[in-house]
Amino acid sequence: MRALLARRSAVLFCAALLIAVSVTFVLRDSRGSAALDATGRRTDDLAAYVAWMRLVTVGGIQDAYHGTYVDTYSVYGPVILYGYEAVGTAYEKFVDPTYDRQRAENSVWPVRGIKATALGWHLLTAVAIYLFVRRLAGPAPAGLAAALYAANPVALYDVARWGQPDGAHSLFAVLTIGLLLCGAPMWAWATLALGVLAKPQGLLILPLVVLATWRIGGRRGLYRGVAAAAVVSAVVVLPFVLSGRFGDLLGVPSTIASVQPSVTANAYNAWWLIFGLGGIADRQSVLDMTTLAGPFTYRLVAGVCVAINFLLTGWLYWTRRAGLAEVAALGVLGWFLLTTQAHENHLFVALPVLALAWPGRPGLLIVFALLSLTIFINMLGASALPQLIGSLAGGRLLAGLRDLTAGLNVGCYVVWAVVAAVRPPAKVCVYPHFRKELPAPRNAAATNMS
Repeated sequence: MRALLARRSAVLFCAALLIAVSVTFVLRDSRGSAALDATGRRTDDLAAYVAWMRLVTVGGIQDAYHGTYVDTYSVYGPVILYGYEAVGTAYEKFVDPTYDRQRAENSVWPVRGIKATALGWHLLTAVAIYLFVRRLAGPAPAGLAAALYAANPVALYDVARWGQPDGAHSLFAVLTIGLLLCGAPMWAWATLALGVLAKPQGLLILPLVVLATWRIGGRRGLYRGVAAAAVVSAVVVLPFVLSGRFGDLLGVPSTIASVQPSVTANAYNAWWLIFGLGGIADRQSVLDMTTLAGPFTYRLVAGVCVAINFLLTGWLYWTRRAGLAEVAALGVLGWFLLTTQAHENHLFVALPVLALAWPGRPGLLIVFALLSLTIFINMLGASALPQLIGSLAGGRLLAGLRDLTAGLNVGCYVVWAVVAAVRPPAKVCVYPHFRKELPAPRNAAATNMS
């Protein structure tokens, strides 16, 4: 019976991968938005990716942060841009050796290449989920968990319609947490470094990685992990060092903070609800450096709230009330709700991390389904829904849907955090089929690394 379930699980997973590839192929030439500027040039995210692909192909990766946003300055990390450079090199070799800017903007091939890159990250993430869950919980849950992620409508919309590279930092988040679950903290730090150098959201799991590494290997484990991260980072940024452009790379975080410094950049989170209750019509118009009360700006208050969120998730993990993958996903949700400058797709990384967590605690599948729904509505609310239902009931229908989605996100976090906090500390790993003995934590006989 187990062998039959394992085969069916593998078939289910392969079918989900085929669905992801097929949907991306069908939507290969679609655009997330048809918006144009005054000169007739496209202004959607794919247009920016096309520009960045040409930028790093013609000038090298070291030119990525040396110009002016958007055309000659990217706000994505070098790990993602290396993928764009590979696709751009193929375009230059087989389509247009001159790599003319206008011709590239009007060609379908750069967009197809960008979506192929996004699909590649997505498929690798699904494979990583399958392999880790198979090792931790057995083949049957592995196929289901990986299939539900691979063929998730949110992921397919993100990849096939928008061409977003969210799979990049999602992949490295899954690898980092999975390696820690398997007792390999040094390699986890290496993949953590790659995640941070893909997108800044890779830093969201850093506090938990520190705690988990200390639990597994103590001070020596931390030293080895940091050294591994430093080596990997040095290899990635070497072109910037050799070209004298390392300072440009260091300036990326401040540039990102200045691109869209709104309290909420179309994220249906706690700030979205607060502004709605306060009667603010254009909720994206409030800048995060605006004074909230006295000397406290929105950005400062949000930073304090996010820190409290990470303290909570760290406590839940350290006291064994929740496993590593679960608290990582909870922490991402809390960050999304409380931070400023969050965008509609910034909660995406919680889904692959939850795919690691719910096979060990099946009730989390409800959270996975709920967040899949809210993220999908949030992404549609930034693209298709305004055209479809924006005029219905004087705009009240769309506004109500957005508020309801924000309320579901907030409610999910509160209920989830309370349920986790009132659990008794676990004495054993919640993955009953995990066959490898984990290293014992310092001064403890057992550990919960799920």
